[in-house]
Amino acid sequence: MTQAVDSRNEPARADVLKEVAACLAKLLPKRKARNIELTTHLFRDLGMDSIQLLEFLFALETRFATSLSEAELKKQRVESVGDVVDLIARLMESGKVQLKGLAAR
Repeated sequence: MTQAVDSRNEPARADVLKEVAACLAKLLPKRKARNIELTTHLFRDLGMDSIQLLEFLFALETRFATSLSEAELKKQRVESVGDVVDLIARLMESGKVQLKGLAAR
C-alpha cells in the first residue's frame, strides 16, 4: 500500500520513520528491532501479534498526539513500516497529526 509522499517533506518523513522505528524497538525483542526499514512487514518480518499491534498503536498515538484504530490500519491496508510512515506523514500534511517536538522546526 505504500504511497508516494511529497518529496518536499522528506525530512519530516525521515523523522517519522525514526519515531516509528523507536516505537517498534521498545515493543520488540532487540534482534527483531535491529534492522527496521520501510519495507519491513509488521507481521511477517517482525512477528507482531494482535496484542503487540495494539501496544504499537498506543505508542504511535502517544508519540504523534493522535488517535489511530486497528480498523483504520486495516482500512488503509497498513502492513509494513513504510505504510505506517506514509499514513502518519499524510496525517501530518493534513494537520491531523503532529510529531511532538517537531512543530518548532
